[in-house]
Amino acid sequence: MSADPLEDMATIAVRRDVAAAVNAQVESGAYRDQDAVVREGLRLIGAGDRLAESEEVERWLREVAVPTARQILADPSSTLTVEEVESHLAEQRSMRDDSTPIL
Repeated sequence: MSADPLEDMATIAVRRDVAAAVNAQVESGAYRDQDAVVREGLRLIGAGDRLAESEEVERWLREVAVPTARQILADPSSTLTVEEVESHLAEQRSMRDDSTPIL
């Protein structure tokens, strides 16, 4: 790395919509500058890649997610409606005191 930060800079070309999204993040105050937005995006991509490669995730997909999806496709009536889920959550909220976290 150079002592002069400008010597370590490079210019990249992106589509206008991507540039607008990056600039919107900076303008919102969420990020200091465009570089910070890009670095965070790259960090998240790396984290996602590591997660996707995880043996634990692979096992969960194989043993839980895929069999559950197959069961739902075979018998959609085994699932809850949005209204049933909302009703259940409302009931759970009414039964708890404010110090109990919802899990």
